[in-house]
Amino acid sequence: MERYPINLNEYAELAKKILPHNIWDYIEAGRGDEISLNRNTQIYSEVFLRPNKMMNISNIKMSTTILGDKTSFPLMIAPAGGHTFCDDDGELSTIRAAKKENIIAGVGTNSSYTIEDIANETDTPLWFQIYHLTKEIDEMLVKRAEKSGYKVIVLTVDGPVPGMDHLRPKERDIRNAFVNPPNTERVNLIGEIAGLGYKHGDTQVQLGGLNPDDQLLWEDINWFKSLTDLPIVIKGLLSAHDAKKAVEYGADGIVVSNHGARGVDTLMPSLQSLPEVVKAVDGKCEVYLDGGIRRGTDILKALAFGAKAVMIGRPFYWGLAVGGENGVRDVIQILKEELEVAMKYCGITDVENINPDLLSYNFS
Repeated sequence: MERYPINLNEYAELAKKILPHNIWDYIEAGRGDEISLNRNTQIYSEVFLRPNKMMNISNIKMSTTILGDKTSFPLMIAPAGGHTFCDDDGELSTIRAAKKENIIAGVGTNSSYTIEDIANETDTPLWFQIYHLTKEIDEMLVKRAEKSGYKVIVLTVDGPVPGMDHLRPKERDIRNAFVNPPNTERVNLIGEIAGLGYKHGDTQVQLGGLNPDDQLLWEDINWFKSLTDLPIVIKGLLSAHDAKKAVEYGADGIVVSNHGARGVDTLMPSLQSLPEVVKAVDGKCEVYLDGGIRRGTDILKALAFGAKAVMIGRPFYWGLAVGGENGVRDVIQILKEELEVAMKYCGITDVENINPDLLSYNFS
């Protein structure tokens, strides 16, 4: 039997060999010189662990709850589109893997399978991510997700500025003259935009961009909350200022994220931003981290800084490329096993008891 990779870095190496060059670059690309892209992962190597020795580690508890839903350990699939870049079953494979590993999964507005098709595939808790397009489309998508049984609405607030991808795509995509393959069509928008007078392929809608006359403002959080009884999680914050605003407007959770460094370069790495966001929130809502997770020790460090859970993005694409559903499951299992080893070595018996005393670091 063919051997799967033994860590996420090996998954990346193998996925790069399997995927067409332009697809690999599309998934991996950051903006500009990709400084933020590289720092998202490098910064974990600048945080060191201070173990507690001679502790009773015979019973390790990795399970927890995230916004009230149980999970086998504090890892979630980040909401992202186009899983069919890597696997014909795309999001369906990812969701099946999440169900079997008992973790929460995010579903993106730009998914290649519909909100309803994905929900029908599983009873695992699903979070639906939305970009602000227009209020008409936003409302339709939120209502569809709620009707389909999704548990949380994730509002991404760090998406492209108006026309950015149309004006200036990521440089790897410019070099490759990249266009979306046919099997990655954003199916959630087809019926919605037709009924509202938008043409399919409209740049504003197709790219998930914003209408300059209809930008998302903090006051609009109240409007989003009026659409649904589901919790609202705001994804894409990096500062104490914005974290306090999110709490002020009633967010149930915050995802500390720089959008995988795909928006603009030289943004702060997610991990470096996490401590100030956690401090600013002061326990008034849950905080999660998205960005750069490649090892179980990375998860441990994020939890020690105060994250309730972490999300992975690119690694599940690598798993899909290498082995479809089984590849995603293996990626999840590797991270879980590595986290368990790290917890035991550091004398930690419960993921909910991890605290900053475990860490030594000097962020400038």
